[in-house]
Amino acid sequence: MGSFFTNFHIRTDSQDKVRAALTPLVKGRAYVSPPGNGWVTLYDEASDDQDETIICKTAEALSKKLHTAVLAFLVHDSDVAKYWLYRDGKLADEFNSAPDYFGESVSKATRARVRGKSEALRPLCVSGAATMGRLEAILHPAGGQPLMAEDTVTDLAELLGIDAVRATIGFRYFEEEGRKFFRTLPNSNPSAKTPNPKPRNSPRPNHPAPRRAAHRTCSPPPSAC
Repeated sequence: MGSFFTNFHIRTDSQDKVRAALTPLVKGRAYVSPPGNGWVTLYDEASDDQDETIICKTAEALSKKLHTAVLAFLVHDSDVAKYWLYRDGKLADEFNSAPDYFGESVSKATRARVRGKSEALRPLCVSGAATMGRLEAILHPAGGQPLMAEDTVTDLAELLGIDAVRATIGFRYFEEEGRKFFRTLPNSNPSAKTPNPKPRNSPRPNHPAPRRAAHRTCSPPPSAC
């Protein structure tokens, strides 16, 4: 079985602001990380079912409330990598490595919209780490998308300055394996965890695939998902 995960990365240095903005948005449990390299990571239990309506609404609401960029990653069965980038509550960019994966008819316009735009990600990258060429090579590789979809997420995270461990686990993975790699900090709900180093080749646990509740493409800005 491949990897299934969803996570959010908020462009801010304030864990407390993310927690305050998140509390009225989620009905279940969530984990909010301390900041790292200008990003705070969120694992949301409801979003881990990979309902894209919930993912988009959460990212949109956090981005709007915090007036910042929010990047949501999704990997489905190691076959599909997706992201949604929101800025100030509006969808700024979207990526889907396999838009016809579920056998749906996909128009040329939709394919073009979900290709991912290097110019949208470039301002968020670590200074000096990313060129348009490197981003293009990740989003639109000449030889086709990588065999393991999470490799796309790992490569993007490196250029964005997001910790690769944080970017390649979700709520369930965190609950099942996080204790081995994270130490708990005293905190209020939602819980917060601080990562310790994890080898890049450490295996991820398998768990039942999330329900396929709503695998669909978000509407382009300014429409809400």
